[in-house]
Amino acid sequence: TRYRRFLQTKKAVVSTQSTGDLVGGDQLPWEIKIRITEFPTEKLQRLGTNIEDMVRSSFIHNVKEAGYMKHRGTVMNHLKPEQHNQLWRGLHRDKFDDFWSINHRLMEHIDNAPYRCIPFRIYTDMHERYIQRLFKPMTEDDKLTTLGQLMKQFLPDSVVEVGDSDDPDILKSYEVAAGKRIKIQGIETPLNTPIQWLSEHLSHADNFLYIVVSDFEQLAT
Repeated sequence: TRYRRFLQTKKAVVSTQSTGDLVGGDQLPWEIKIRITEFPTEKLQRLGTNIEDMVRSSFIHNVKEAGYMKHRGTVMNHLKPEQHNQLWRGLHRDKFDDFWSINHRLMEHIDNAPYRCIPFRIYTDMHERYIQRLFKPMTEDDKLTTLGQLMKQFLPDSVVEVGDSDDPDILKSYEVAAGKRIKIQGIETPLNTPIQWLSEHLSHADNFLYIVVSDFEQLAT
């Protein structure tokens, strides 16, 4: 399912799947503490009475940002306010058909062209801000860019280059660096997977591709 719940901290909005990938193993993503006084304002944002409105606003903002990166907001700008509401209600009320009837339009290609850029965020720690940059799904000579190339560019210590790819449409092959683990939606994803395909098939409900990098040492503790 594409439905995911989100945890809002001071530095980022993190999906529950991503927090589980960061923790790894059988550990729970969070330790929940109930406080009556001394709200931890240095760690969490205080939510008012309109909590749903705040979460909706954050979700729609992410969808708009992802849409602008993929096709300059062309599709999102043509949606009516009621369609924005349907997108949110479908997610909030676990009505996938209502959600997907709108969201599938945001995932389509325009004129059969790949996305302009890939909306992605790399997480290495729940307490650190994610990495988000512009990254194109195709090279200037029309080669597919891959997860390995993305990681090499923005988190070079997480992968190692192992030579030219056997696929004529892909330039280089990569492997995960020793002691590292790279997951998307809980899956250890092959690094030679085209990033365009991953964006279309493994993005979260807000249309961002969440990539989690963790250490084996961290997972073993």
